[in-house]
Amino acid sequence: MSANGNSGVEEARLRPVGVDGCSETELASISARLATWLNTEYPEESLREPHDVVSAKTVAYYAALRREGMDELGAVLLALGGKLEKEMNLFHDLFVGPWEVANKLSDLVIAGAFGIARPPSGLEDDIGRYRFIQKLLDFELPNEEINGAVAIAAGWRPSSWGWDGTNVKKTIFAGANPPDVLGDLYSSEWTEELKFMEDELGISEDVDPANKQGEALNTFIDALHGMEMSKMQRNDDSAVAWKKLEVVGKWLHLYGDF
Repeated sequence: MSANGNSGVEEARLRPVGVDGCSETELASISARLATWLNTEYPEESLREPHDVVSAKTVAYYAALRREGMDELGAVLLALGGKLEKEMNLFHDLFVGPWEVANKLSDLVIAGAFGIARPPSGLEDDIGRYRFIQKLLDFELPNEEINGAVAIAAGWRPSSWGWDGTNVKKTIFAGANPPDVLGDLYSSEWTEELKFMEDELGISEDVDPANKQGEALNTFIDALHGMEMSKMQRNDDSAVAWKKLEVVGKWLHLYGDF
């Protein structure tokens, strides 16, 4: 059950056809990203064409299900996996199975529909987590993966159907789906989640900037991003996007064990 008492599976619904997920542009984008994932995971040249075929077939099945009126994410995933299981000849020479591909498409759809994606692998140790924050500060991560990292730190857990918010303790991060914490990264407006994170860190404008926690967090960011570069961006009124990312990086370090 989610924070508001309803089943997470029931809540994980896509917007109606024509709004997201079934435009030709979006379908082509999902197919391309699915093929890119397959080619990245299994880069053998001989697999590129089979990967393209599997990606195209998977997206075609997904589009058909959506156009039939299916909008509940768990049901879409189950139906899609079932259809791909009947096409085992497509996977004969591949290193993935139908359910792996169906789950990955689900991830891509979630990222597009809700602005959330599972963070990349490699976050199991301190080096991987520090590298994640370093890439975050260097604008090398998509917003969806950053939102996903915040979601996990807040208690959300990725599942086969989407995200399970059963263990989310802080109301600001609760809801039917994980929040889009960053919003429009380059806008002067800050999301309520970012404002909350800034206040929780004790580094908002209303808090003494000389507090020990703020000083320690600055030192941490300086070590990853470079002291001079960090100082320059903190003092630059136009560096709104970087300042938002700095807040997220600090919050992940303090509350997400990054």
